[in-house]
Amino acid sequence: MKSLVDFASELGPGTMVNIGRSRGRADDRDPEGSWKRLAAAFRELADYALPKKVRLTLEPVNHYEVNLVFTTQEGIQMCREVNRPNFGLILDVYHMNIEDIPSIYDSLREAKDYAWHVHFSDNNRKWPGNAHIDFPGIIKTLDEMGYEGFVSVEIFPGSDPEATARATVKYLRQYIPRRK
Repeated sequence: MKSLVDFASELGPGTMVNIGRSRGRADDRDPEGSWKRLAAAFRELADYALPKKVRLTLEPVNHYEVNLVFTTQEGIQMCREVNRPNFGLILDVYHMNIEDIPSIYDSLREAKDYAWHVHFSDNNRKWPGNAHIDFPGIIKTLDEMGYEGFVSVEIFPGSDPEATARATVKYLRQYIPRRK
């Protein structure tokens, strides 16, 4: 991870390094100890990244893929425990749809102070608007929060990546204000 921080520092101040599944798996026999070790490792990495002006974004990932930090609320808790100005969250609505019960919208609002990046992907891991996630509601919530961070898509391209890209742009363009 420190090598990624070094690389990111060459891209300019404020570059973010995503900590998703790269954090590895926790010891299932000692979840509390694993949580503490993970927080300590994140503090060490954040301290390493701070003088390099690199921000770290922890991505809560669903329980099918990792075994620690699934929900936005757990991500917020980890941010509070790490307590470093360059440690925040990247929220992926695909994972939030699985883990953040009862409401993605409430989770987004709760994470307002920590959310620096949001991934869009529908619940089938295809482009937004392709399945069941309520993107108009999510976009409205982000607007109401005054969210000014990044939004990107993290989707499976399927057998025709160009068509997937076109469908993604077509769907999201309706939410991007046109310049006059």
